[in-house]
Amino acid sequence: ALTRGGAKTGDRVFVSGVPGRAGFALAERMAGREPPADCALALDFPTPRLALGAALLEYASACIDVSDGLAADLGHVLEASGVSATIDLDRLPATASISLLDDEERWRLQLTGGDDYELCFTVPAAHAQDVERLARKLDTSVTEIGRIGAGSGLVPRRPDGGVLELDRGGYEHFSSGA
Repeated sequence: ALTRGGAKTGDRVFVSGVPGRAGFALAERMAGREPPADCALALDFPTPRLALGAALLEYASACIDVSDGLAADLGHVLEASGVSATIDLDRLPATASISLLDDEERWRLQLTGGDDYELCFTVPAAHAQDVERLARKLDTSVTEIGRIGAGSGLVPRRPDGGVLELDRGGYEHFSSGA
């Protein structure tokens, strides 16, 4: 079985699909606006990546579904594995509708929005191309977004090398605002 606890220093971090679409749709609806169709579809009819998850058994060192937000769920992998990760924010995949957002707003949404039901997984560097071939075979998009390192915590790195500070990592089930 794929668990949260197998990520190792040097592994690559991947995400399936486009995180943030469901969160964007929810934010738009809460503001009284109609969300873009692709985002509404992601919120109303998420597509669990079951085939990809099963196929990753051969390659992935750790895996988690992105339901509480990419930062929060990847954080669970990092904690269980005793490692850190650097995410290159400019590598986060985006649809045309999400690309219209200001970069900082888009990155925050993609890192903290929930209900995406995509997969975030780590893969030893030697298998990164195998995973990309596998995704094409399954007609599922995957994007390498970062690397696992020593230490602890998540570092969301801006294109200029700076770090994006997050107020929160994602949905918190037992917080007073939940």
